[in-house]
Amino acid sequence: MSTRRSTTRRGGSALQVAPKRAIFLPAHVASSGIIEMAVFVRPQGKGDAMLPESWSSSSAFRGAATVAMLAHLVAACSFEKRTQSPLVSLNGSVAKGPFVLGSTITISAIDTTGVPTGQVFNTQTTNNLGEFSIQFRYTGPVSLEGNGFYYNEVTGALSVASLTLRAFHLVTDASHQSAYINIFTHLAYNRVKRLVATGTSIQNAVRRAEGEIQRALAMGPANLDLGVQGTQMNLLGGDTLANAYLFAVSTVLAEAARRRAATPEGLDASLQELINTVAGQIQESGEIDAETQHFLLDSQRTIDPEAVMDSLKARLQSLGSSAPVPNLNRIIDSDLDGTPNSEDNCRAIRNPDQADRDGDGVGDACDCGNGLIEPGEECDEGEANSDAGACTKECRSARCLDGLTHAGVEACDDANSVEGDGCDSNCTVTGCGNRIVTQGEECDDGNSVDGDGCDSNCALTGCGNKVVTQGEECDDGNSVDGDGCDSNCASTGCGSGIVTLGEECDDGNSVDGDGCDTNCTFTRCGNGIATRGEACDDGNSTPDDGCDAICRVKFVEVAASMSATCARTDKGRVKCWGQNTRGTLGDGTNENRKVPVDVIGLEGGVLSLAKGVSEETTCVVTGAGGVKCWGANNNGEVGDGTVEDRNRPVDVLGLDRGIDAVATGRWHSCALTSQGDVKCWGKSIFGCGAYVANPYPADMAQFTSKFRSLSVGQDHLCVFTADGLLECHGQYRRGDNTTCTPIPDGLPSSVQSISSGLFHTCAVTEAGGVKCWGNADRSEWILLQKGTGPFDIAGLTSGVKSVSCGVEHSCALTVNGGVKCFGSTNNGKLGNDYAYTLHGPVDAKGLESGVVSLSVGGAHACAVLDSGGVKCWGANRQGQLGNGTTDESPVPVDVVF
Repeated sequence: MSTRRSTTRRGGSALQVAPKRAIFLPAHVASSGIIEMAVFVRPQGKGDAMLPESWSSSSAFRGAATVAMLAHLVAACSFEKRTQSPLVSLNGSVAKGPFVLGSTITISAIDTTGVPTGQVFNTQTTNNLGEFSIQFRYTGPVSLEGNGFYYNEVTGALSVASLTLRAFHLVTDASHQSAYINIFTHLAYNRVKRLVATGTSIQNAVRRAEGEIQRALAMGPANLDLGVQGTQMNLLGGDTLANAYLFAVSTVLAEAARRRAATPEGLDASLQELINTVAGQIQESGEIDAETQHFLLDSQRTIDPEAVMDSLKARLQSLGSSAPVPNLNRIIDSDLDGTPNSEDNCRAIRNPDQADRDGDGVGDACDCGNGLIEPGEECDEGEANSDAGACTKECRSARCLDGLTHAGVEACDDANSVEGDGCDSNCTVTGCGNRIVTQGEECDDGNSVDGDGCDSNCALTGCGNKVVTQGEECDDGNSVDGDGCDSNCASTGCGSGIVTLGEECDDGNSVDGDGCDTNCTFTRCGNGIATRGEACDDGNSTPDDGCDAICRVKFVEVAASMSATCARTDKGRVKCWGQNTRGTLGDGTNENRKVPVDVIGLEGGVLSLAKGVSEETTCVVTGAGGVKCWGANNNGEVGDGTVEDRNRPVDVLGLDRGIDAVATGRWHSCALTSQGDVKCWGKSIFGCGAYVANPYPADMAQFTSKFRSLSVGQDHLCVFTADGLLECHGQYRRGDNTTCTPIPDGLPSSVQSISSGLFHTCAVTEAGGVKCWGNADRSEWILLQKGTGPFDIAGLTSGVKSVSCGVEHSCALTVNGGVKCFGSTNNGKLGNDYAYTLHGPVDAKGLESGVVSLSVGGAHACAVLDSGGVKCWGANRQGQLGNGTTDESPVPVDVVF
């Protein structure tokens, strides 16, 4: 016998319903919504007589019926217990920026291992703020998913493609609950699944994954404690630290995606790809790779926090929301100096020490006079700011009638607009050019155009008016022939095409190297003009004066300091270039030089240059084995017993002979004697005490060993002992300049060479690898973490001859004569055309071989080639690249000698 069954849905479960004449348990059981129910069917007919007699009378039937009844009662009781779960009202929102109205929200019940149970609740966002609300009966863990279009706070526009974000949440028995789906919960989603699969509870997995993301993104103040999990972070929830952090993460990822997108149309795909990439990296290890981390950190630099906050605020207001926008500046660190913008007194420039010597609330790095134009300034020429110049001391541009005469901008300024009183209203002196013919003028047409009838000297156009106009080679204002300018205004000197007294030749042009050079001498070495094939030409055949008789200069050593550079020739001569405001170049002046100049007072020759990142002091070992220094001396770093700056070399007291090497720190120098002793002068600290300044050399009493080489940083010194062991003393000061870190343990026991930067040191091991330690003082230099080491530099484990350290970067010279640099990419100081990688050092372009000497300065570096030439790259504001400009160069350029 067969019966027909029909099904209906109740509460998302299939309920079996018996046809007519089916026998049910009591009504409360039949209506319980149990997923599976046993049904007893009565055959056609009336009464029990319709059942087989053996059934109605057998104990087997009675036992089966009893078991069936008990099973139904147990199931009914169990269901009644489940239906007693409280009705939960879950409110929330989904946001990258806010998702738009109609975005789908899917809530899936999961078990404790993260596996879906099959129970799903669906709803949609109810407005353009991404908000949703849903009621259901369920308690336990769920996964949430939001999909839809969203508002991009960085571009200020709606997306053109949908975005999917996910989250985990624990639904409790509270009647009203909140859960928010956002970019932060999405980044943790895959990692939580991976941890749960290994036996971690969902709550602990969420807590661990979100903590790992915070550390990986490295955003916000140190030791940031958000206090809540990601599903409680809400862009519309007010200006809490947690909401500001969510807003910052969302903004940084949006800006990073914008930078990576090939076209504006590809922005949304770029964002989905980026967040999935980061989430995928987090899933595997709880970390993101160094290159991705660097790119996300670097994206903070290009964000305008105020513009982004205004963008989101305008969007919310347009939708009728008065929700306050979280303050991005509580998290964003625009200059990556470790201080969030809200606490940074100079957001535009890295100043981890937050120094504010004048107490104006603005960091010293951002004050007028630092050479950078910051918000509120019209100009800033640094030390050149002057009320008599084009930029005033208040960083305001020169203005006519302000009562100040600005050199090179105005001829006069009497602060009034009265014409003819000696200074006209356009700040020009009354006279030629004011459109009024006065005594001594033949004409005045108000312009400086020569040849238009009235020349710039207010004389009528014509030969003899002292103005060279069209058709004239010269005009000396007289009719005397043979005085260099004839009466017909034609030249009678070099370049006239006529060989006259004192000329060897005259071909009438200014082309050098064509047989007759521009000084009217035959093309040859010794005529004072360096032409093709000549490295120099000083017009004489005197040897050892910097330019040999065969017109060749060969440099063999280079030393870069903070903002200057010096090079030594094979004849012991020294040339320097760059910053010279305190006499660093030793040429007897205090003028910055964009090309090399000779250091005066070194007639006895030089054996070696001091290495190290000196502030503004230069030292050398002389041919006699003594030490001479010059430059800044307010801390006694010149070593002549005074504190007066010296713009030419002076002898260091007591060190006139017996010196093997000299090295410079930031404000001090140290020399190594031929007996292996160390003597230092200037200002430094070798420990955690106070700074001490000595204007003359003093023995380092704490050093009991004998040494054969040394290297000096700001507050530390490393030496080779006489038996070949490495020994370091002092400290590596952290970025806040308030605490100190001792010299680390585990220094290499035996190395080939060593170099100390401002706050870090690198050594070349016997195997040709590079190990570094100390404080790189640069957040994006992930290759050298603050306060750690010694550790190997990836990519430099062999084949290195020497290394040179600066402030924020270092370079290595390979045994093949190549240069590889690592560290900060600012100012193009790695020499690879701004390209960067954090997987290892990069090659300085064009210097893969042929280099014999290398030195790294504050933000630049220089190398001597085997040809005797010098190339430099990086920062060049003071002319420290020596190529005749002040433009930074991301690739090596030739020094112009």
